[in-house]
Amino acid sequence: MLLAFAVAGYGALAVCGLGFGSLFTESDVIETPGVGIVPAALAVVVSVGAFALALWPAIRPDHPRFTSVIGVVFATAAIYALALWLLALVFGAGLGTATGAVVEVVIGWPVPVLAGAAAIASWCAIAVRRTRAQRPLWPWERPDAR
Repeated sequence: MLLAFAVAGYGALAVCGLGFGSLFTESDVIETPGVGIVPAALAVVVSVGAFALALWPAIRPDHPRFTSVIGVVFATAAIYALALWLLALVFGAGLGTATGAVVEVVIGWPVPVLAGAAAIASWCAIAVRRTRAQRPLWPWERPDAR
């Protein structure tokens, strides 16, 4: 359940961050001519899956390490860039155009936004796992109330 909440949180932060980044910079997320919205959107979907796959082993131990966030962030960002490149090629962009789009998002603001979203969501998931948080209980449900 924690993984599902973390993945939903990452997806929400990614979409919100990319939307506000585009609004504040008055630019598209991907401005490379020849790369449409479909490969860009699908690359974000792939990054959500990559985030889930990278976070799962990080939160499995009883006392996960916060340093696991680093691996989750790099895996998510790298898979996003790779997925964007492959999807741009699949949807008809040339090799140079696809590579240009990836370089643009990596050195620009989109990949740092996705990395920040992955860092926040994975750190929160690890923090919840470390506290062994449980569902809230009514006063009469607590073991010491009997």
